[in-house]
Amino acid sequence: MARQASTDSTFWTAVGAATAVGSRPFYFQGRVRYAPGPMCGRFLGSLLLALLLSTPARAETVTLSPSKDNTIFSESGSLSSGVGNDLYSGEINNGSLRRALLAFDVSSIPTSAVIDSVQLVLTVTNTPETAPRLFRVFRVLADWGEGASNSPQGMGAPAQTNDATWANTFFPSSLWSTQGGDVAAAASDSTDVAGFGAYTWHSAGLASDVHAWTSQTAPNYGWMLIGNEAITRSVRAFSSREGGTPPQLTIYYSVATPVSQTTWGKIKIRYR
Repeated sequence: MARQASTDSTFWTAVGAATAVGSRPFYFQGRVRYAPGPMCGRFLGSLLLALLLSTPARAETVTLSPSKDNTIFSESGSLSSGVGNDLYSGEINNGSLRRALLAFDVSSIPTSAVIDSVQLVLTVTNTPETAPRLFRVFRVLADWGEGASNSPQGMGAPAQTNDATWANTFFPSSLWSTQGGDVAAAASDSTDVAGFGAYTWHSAGLASDVHAWTSQTAPNYGWMLIGNEAITRSVRAFSSREGGTPPQLTIYYSVATPVSQTTWGKIKIRYR
């Protein structure tokens, strides 16, 4: 710290690390007015200690494609589409339902990371109509599988070993507790989907889900996309991880940057 003279008071200039943006720390400089006296030294000492003990945070971003995805079909417990180019969600013209499952491997993010925000982007590749329909994202509560089934027309293909179906988490043996999938009671996010193109889900609910997964306070079974199941022909096809524009999960997070520890004994305030 360096003192600067003034005719009616004294100023001290403090410089210290505040935080970080990207991988580059930035710094702040401030001037503190004080009246000379015993309280001044204690105040300035507290200020300097706070600056030295502050923990900068480094901002990071990662974009992920699904580690697995699938579609389940309400008309049969033995239909699936594990490796198809599209995911399906919503109601078709005969009243049957489709629900899409997708999961992302977030193990590359430190368990201590703070999840600042999350964006999930899905791309519509086919639709029978273009009226806006609400599509909700729910956290899945049980593990599930992606087998070798392939339904290019969205009507379902015979489930293969370890496929998720309307009845099974892993075909043909393991079952959902509730047919159609075990999901959280409340949606993590929702958005209106109309015609072709990319759509984004972006909410504190999604960030909360990802934080639970990265901090390992909840198991990571991914999300289920549920469309409007009260209107026929509300179904949408979205590109799967095998398709041309796979789902993208972008996670913005911060991690603490280690700093040198200090003590009162190492701090000296000098008057000049």
